[in-house]
Amino acid sequence: IVENRQLFLNLDKMQQFLMKYTHVPCDQPIDFIYGTGNEIPNSLHQKFLNQYEHLYLCFDLDLGGLKIAKNLSQLLPTTNMTFVQPYDIQQRLAQVVQSCSVEELEKLAQFALSAPAFIQPYVQLMCNTQRRLEQESFLI
Repeated sequence: IVENRQLFLNLDKMQQFLMKYTHVPCDQPIDFIYGTGNEIPNSLHQKFLNQYEHLYLCFDLDLGGLKIAKNLSQLLPTTNMTFVQPYDIQQRLAQVVQSCSVEELEKLAQFALSAPAFIQPYVQLMCNTQRRLEQESFLI
């Protein structure tokens, strides 16, 4: 599931990025689903999404992206999910100039208390680095 329209409209580049920088199995048939923001975890999509054994969630590494992942895991509790981020996420975050606001970090700390296990490492990464990353940077 790709959250970002720019990435979805550039699927060739996105697939190249996924093959080079992630564990997403692009060497087998793969469906790309456009999941604009928090609309994808809507119960109207539940039956459709339930047909997949595993969902790879290509969302921003920010509080919004983490919330969407949590909402999807609540909608589809028996579906395996991976929160997709590049192998070099720490180096990419180190290049981000603007840090998260104190308010955002407080919200993130509160969110961490109920975040599913599969996104906990990314919650901690954001807390530790005090940085967020938008998906658009994957195409650069």
